[in-house]
Amino acid sequence: MDRKLTESVPLNLQGSPILLTVGGVTPRKGQHRVIRALPEIIRSYPQACYHIVGLPIYQKQFEELAIQCGVQEHIVFHGVCPTWEKLTEYYKAADLFMLLSENQKNGDVEGFGIVALEAGFFSLPVIGATGCGIDDAIDDGRSGILVNGDNATEICNAMTKILADKSSFKQRSKVWAEQHDWNIVIEDFIRILPPTKA
Repeated sequence: MDRKLTESVPLNLQGSPILLTVGGVTPRKGQHRVIRALPEIIRSYPQACYHIVGLPIYQKQFEELAIQCGVQEHIVFHGVCPTWEKLTEYYKAADLFMLLSENQKNGDVEGFGIVALEAGFFSLPVIGATGCGIDDAIDDGRSGILVNGDNATEICNAMTKILADKSSFKQRSKVWAEQHDWNIVIEDFIRILPPTKA
Protein backbone atom coordinates (compact mmCIF):
# COMPACT_ATOMS: atom_id res chain seq x y z
CA MET A 1 0.00 0.00 0.00
CA ASP A 2 3.01 2.26 -0.05
CA ARG A 3 3.53 2.01 -3.81
CA LYS A 4 4.59 5.26 -5.41
CA LEU A 5 1.69 6.80 -7.28
CA THR A 6 1.97 8.95 -10.37
CA GLU A 7 -0.56 11.32 -11.88
CA SER A 8 -3.50 9.61 -13.57
CA VAL A 9 -6.70 10.71 -15.23
CA PRO A 10 -9.76 10.55 -12.92
CA LEU A 11 -12.41 8.09 -14.05
CA ASN A 12 -15.96 9.16 -14.73
CA LEU A 13 -17.82 6.01 -13.72
CA GLN A 14 -21.58 5.86 -14.17
CA GLY A 15 -23.93 5.27 -11.29
CA SER A 16 -25.05 6.65 -7.95
CA PRO A 17 -24.01 4.98 -5.81
CA ILE A 18 -21.01 3.44 -7.58
CA LEU A 19 -20.34 -0.13 -6.39
CA LEU A 20 -16.95 -1.72 -7.05
CA THR A 21 -15.31 -5.12 -6.84
CA VAL A 22 -11.65 -5.65 -7.74
CA GLY A 23 -10.48 -9.23 -8.20
CA GLY A 24 -10.72 -12.20 -10.50
CA VAL A 25 -14.28 -12.65 -11.79
CA THR A 26 -15.02 -15.96 -10.07
CA PRO A 27 -17.59 -17.48 -7.71
CA ARG A 28 -15.09 -17.27 -4.84
CA LYS A 29 -14.86 -13.50 -5.20
CA GLY A 30 -18.65 -13.32 -5.07
CA GLN A 31 -19.53 -10.94 -7.89
CA HIS A 32 -22.54 -13.17 -8.64
CA ARG A 33 -23.89 -12.52 -5.14
CA VAL A 34 -23.83 -8.77 -5.76
CA ILE A 35 -25.57 -9.33 -9.10
CA ARG A 36 -28.32 -11.35 -7.41
CA ALA A 37 -28.78 -8.58 -4.81
CA LEU A 38 -28.99 -5.84 -7.44
CA PRO A 39 -32.76 -6.05 -8.06
CA GLU A 40 -33.41 -5.13 -4.42
CA ILE A 41 -30.58 -2.60 -4.38
CA ILE A 42 -32.01 -0.90 -7.46
CA ARG A 43 -35.42 -0.58 -5.82
CA SER A 44 -33.79 1.65 -3.19
CA TYR A 45 -31.10 3.12 -5.46
CA PRO A 46 -32.42 3.25 -9.05
CA GLN A 47 -29.19 4.81 -10.38
CA ALA A 48 -26.86 2.29 -8.73
CA CYS A 49 -24.21 0.75 -10.96
CA TYR A 50 -21.90 -2.15 -10.21
CA HIS A 51 -18.38 -1.96 -11.68
CA ILE A 52 -16.34 -5.16 -11.86
CA VAL A 53 -12.58 -4.97 -12.37
CA GLY A 54 -10.52 -8.12 -12.78
CA LEU A 55 -9.58 -11.14 -14.87
CA PRO A 56 -12.84 -12.09 -16.68
CA ILE A 57 -12.77 -15.82 -15.94
CA TYR A 58 -16.52 -16.19 -15.31
CA GLN A 59 -17.61 -12.97 -17.02
CA LYS A 60 -19.82 -14.70 -19.60
CA GLN A 61 -21.67 -16.69 -16.93
CA PHE A 62 -22.14 -13.60 -14.77
CA GLU A 63 -23.36 -11.58 -17.75
CA GLU A 64 -25.99 -14.27 -18.33
CA LEU A 65 -26.95 -14.12 -14.66
CA ALA A 66 -27.32 -10.34 -14.91
CA ILE A 67 -29.72 -10.78 -17.84
CA GLN A 68 -31.72 -13.35 -15.88
CA CYS A 69 -31.97 -10.88 -12.98
CA GLY A 70 -32.84 -8.01 -15.34
CA VAL A 71 -29.93 -5.86 -14.12
CA GLN A 72 -27.57 -5.96 -17.10
CA GLU A 73 -27.91 -2.19 -17.59
CA HIS A 74 -26.58 -1.64 -14.07
CA ILE A 75 -23.32 -3.60 -14.48
CA VAL A 76 -20.06 -2.77 -16.22
CA PHE A 77 -17.25 -5.32 -16.66
CA HIS A 78 -13.93 -3.49 -17.06
CA GLY A 79 -11.61 -6.46 -17.47
CA VAL A 80 -8.05 -6.48 -16.15
CA CYS A 81 -6.75 -3.12 -14.98
CA PRO A 82 -3.51 -2.42 -16.86
CA THR A 83 -1.73 -0.26 -14.27
CA TRP A 84 -1.69 0.40 -10.55
CA GLU A 85 -2.26 4.10 -11.27
CA LYS A 86 -5.51 3.38 -13.11
CA LEU A 87 -6.62 0.97 -10.40
CA THR A 88 -6.29 3.74 -7.81
CA GLU A 89 -8.75 5.80 -9.84
CA TYR A 90 -11.37 3.05 -9.61
CA TYR A 91 -11.01 3.09 -5.84
CA LYS A 92 -11.25 6.88 -5.74
CA ALA A 93 -14.34 6.98 -7.96
CA ALA A 94 -16.37 4.36 -6.07
CA ASP A 95 -18.77 4.84 -3.17
CA LEU A 96 -18.75 1.28 -1.82
CA PHE A 97 -16.48 -1.73 -2.19
CA MET A 98 -18.34 -5.04 -2.48
CA LEU A 99 -16.54 -8.21 -1.34
CA LEU A 100 -19.20 -10.90 -0.98
CA SER A 101 -16.77 -13.81 -1.19
CA GLU A 102 -18.28 -17.29 -1.26
CA ASN A 103 -16.63 -20.46 0.04
CA GLN A 104 -16.52 -23.11 -2.69
CA LYS A 105 -17.31 -26.79 -2.23
CA ASN A 106 -13.93 -27.73 -3.71
CA GLY A 107 -12.18 -26.00 -0.81
CA ASP A 108 -11.43 -22.74 -2.62
CA VAL A 109 -12.07 -20.10 0.07
CA GLU A 110 -11.23 -16.45 0.61
CA GLY A 111 -8.16 -15.79 2.70
CA PHE A 112 -7.60 -12.69 4.78
CA GLY A 113 -8.97 -10.34 2.13
CA ILE A 114 -6.14 -7.86 1.66
CA VAL A 115 -8.13 -6.15 -1.10
CA ALA A 116 -10.52 -4.90 1.61
CA LEU A 117 -7.60 -3.08 3.22
CA GLU A 118 -6.47 -1.83 -0.16
CA ALA A 119 -9.91 -0.28 -0.64
CA GLY A 120 -9.70 1.18 2.86
CA PHE A 121 -6.37 2.77 2.00
CA PHE A 122 -8.40 4.92 -0.41
CA SER A 123 -11.06 5.60 2.25
CA LEU A 124 -13.51 3.24 0.56
CA PRO A 125 -15.91 1.47 2.97
CA VAL A 126 -16.38 -2.26 2.38
CA ILE A 127 -19.42 -4.51 2.50
CA GLY A 128 -18.09 -8.03 3.00
CA ALA A 129 -19.45 -11.52 3.47
CA THR A 130 -19.18 -13.36 6.76
CA GLY A 131 -17.87 -16.90 7.10
CA CYS A 132 -14.46 -16.44 5.46
CA GLY A 133 -11.26 -14.43 5.79
CA ILE A 134 -13.19 -11.21 5.16
CA ASP A 135 -14.35 -11.36 8.78
CA ASP A 136 -10.84 -10.33 9.87
CA ALA A 137 -10.28 -7.77 7.10
CA ILE A 138 -13.22 -5.52 8.06
CA ASP A 139 -13.78 -3.66 11.31
CA ASP A 140 -17.48 -4.45 11.36
CA GLY A 141 -19.64 -1.37 11.79
CA ARG A 142 -16.67 0.96 11.46
CA SER A 143 -14.57 0.40 8.31
CA GLY A 144 -17.45 -1.42 6.68
CA ILE A 145 -20.18 -3.92 7.42
CA LEU A 146 -20.22 -7.72 7.38
CA VAL A 147 -23.32 -9.37 5.92
CA ASN A 148 -24.78 -12.68 4.84
CA GLY A 149 -23.67 -12.65 1.22
CA ASP A 150 -26.87 -14.34 0.07
CA ASN A 151 -29.24 -11.96 1.88
CA ALA A 152 -30.12 -9.09 -0.46
CA THR A 153 -32.04 -7.21 2.25
CA GLU A 154 -29.05 -7.35 4.59
CA ILE A 155 -26.75 -6.12 1.83
CA CYS A 156 -29.10 -3.26 0.94
CA ASN A 157 -29.48 -2.26 4.61
CA ALA A 158 -25.69 -2.21 4.99
CA MET A 159 -25.44 0.09 1.97
CA THR A 160 -28.02 2.45 3.45
CA LYS A 161 -26.25 2.55 6.81
CA ILE A 162 -22.88 3.35 5.25
CA LEU A 163 -24.19 5.93 2.79
CA ALA A 164 -26.08 7.70 5.58
CA ASP A 165 -22.81 8.18 7.49
CA LYS A 166 -20.38 8.04 4.59
CA SER A 167 -17.80 10.51 5.88
CA SER A 168 -17.34 8.61 9.16
CA PHE A 169 -17.07 5.23 7.42
CA LYS A 170 -14.56 6.67 4.94
CA GLN A 171 -12.41 8.04 7.74
CA ARG A 172 -12.53 4.83 9.77
CA SER A 173 -11.79 2.65 6.73
CA LYS A 174 -8.61 4.65 6.13
CA VAL A 175 -7.55 4.35 9.77
CA TRP A 176 -8.26 0.59 9.77
CA ALA A 177 -6.14 0.09 6.66
CA GLU A 178 -3.28 2.11 8.15
CA GLN A 179 -3.37 -0.07 11.27
CA HIS A 180 -2.53 -3.02 9.01
CA ASP A 181 0.49 -1.42 7.37
CA TRP A 182 3.20 -4.05 6.97
CA ASN A 183 5.59 -2.11 9.20
CA ILE A 184 3.06 -2.37 12.04
CA VAL A 185 2.16 -5.99 11.30
CA ILE A 186 5.82 -7.04 11.28
CA GLU A 187 6.37 -5.37 14.66
CA ASP A 188 3.41 -7.34 16.02
CA PHE A 189 4.92 -10.61 14.77
CA ILE A 190 8.30 -9.76 16.31
CA ARG A 191 6.62 -9.02 19.64
CA ILE A 192 4.51 -12.21 19.64
CA LEU A 193 6.88 -14.81 18.19
CA PRO A 194 9.63 -16.20 20.44
CA PRO A 195 13.20 -15.36 19.43
CA THR A 196 14.98 -18.04 17.41
CA LYS A 197 18.14 -19.68 18.65
CA ALA A 198 21.30 -19.08 16.67
